[in-house]
Amino acid sequence: MCDPSFDYRASSARRNFSTIRTLCTLLSLALAVFVTIPSNASAITIVRNFLGTGAFPLAGGVGTAAPGNAVGGGNLVAIVDAAADYWEAALLDPHVFLINFGWQALGGANLGVATQFVIPQPGLGGDIQFDSDGSNIYFMDPTPYDNSEFNTLTSSSADLGGGVINAGRVYSDPNIAAALNIDMLSIAKHEIGHLLGIADFFGFTTPTLTTTAPRPNPGTVIPTTSSGGGHINLVPSLMFGSISPGIRRMQSEVDILAAAEANGFVNIDLTPNVVPEPGTALLLSLGLVGLAAKRRRSRSETTKQIPVTSCDWLRLSVYIRPRSERM
Repeated sequence: MCDPSFDYRASSARRNFSTIRTLCTLLSLALAVFVTIPSNASAITIVRNFLGTGAFPLAGGVGTAAPGNAVGGGNLVAIVDAAADYWEAALLDPHVFLINFGWQALGGANLGVATQFVIPQPGLGGDIQFDSDGSNIYFMDPTPYDNSEFNTLTSSSADLGGGVINAGRVYSDPNIAAALNIDMLSIAKHEIGHLLGIADFFGFTTPTLTTTAPRPNPGTVIPTTSSGGGHINLVPSLMFGSISPGIRRMQSEVDILAAAEANGFVNIDLTPNVVPEPGTALLLSLGLVGLAAKRRRSRSETTKQIPVTSCDWLRLSVYIRPRSERM
């Protein structure tokens, strides 16, 4: 089971702004984003704003430097870009989200905190703070669009009332850099998931969230919890409330359906394939090299499909691996 000492948090959506002027400023910023994004977009657009040492407009406080003990060689901006691209590939309704993100010392076991715009409708975005106090050692993936640092992909499925559905996609058996550390890509995707509605903001219900037509698998009853600000209560899901070192969680079909239901989205891709768009011929050539390496790796990668029929069995079975690992 996952180590409960590592927590994700979604802060209360109902913070009071100190002045009306602050609210007007944020509304103006949100409107400006809508003006600058083409109206014929074929998917959600997540506008990403790295704050550096600037102030978090909603959550309060100012950004800090990255923690000095992170490993892997990647950087937060590139990882958040990849995390946002994964969500954009899954949710295909035209809609714009704005996220401000950066480092801040959060203390305790918190890995990240998401704070949503306080406006009575879902899906405008907000602030994401990633913990920088050094109490957790992060794996900062320098190639966040592939999973070459992990050797095994475990998929799990369950019938939650609307037919069999994927409930978890988890990479494990990591290389040395990723083995004992917390995967920042998983955290970034998780915190963006909060701002996409999987949290106690708007459109999210507990102890279950039931999906409806015309989305796939209508009648799927997703177990949820208000703990930590609102999470999906299935261990292998991206939006479960804690994570262990040495694994990477991808969006499951359950995660994608929950975000779509919370926002009223109907056009979704339950098996999104994310490919970065290189800006130069050099980057393209590097990408082809990476693709070749990934193909070589995939021959030795094991995918284990685990059919399940209940949440309890899902919790017990999903982390079975080809190797004799002990959790």
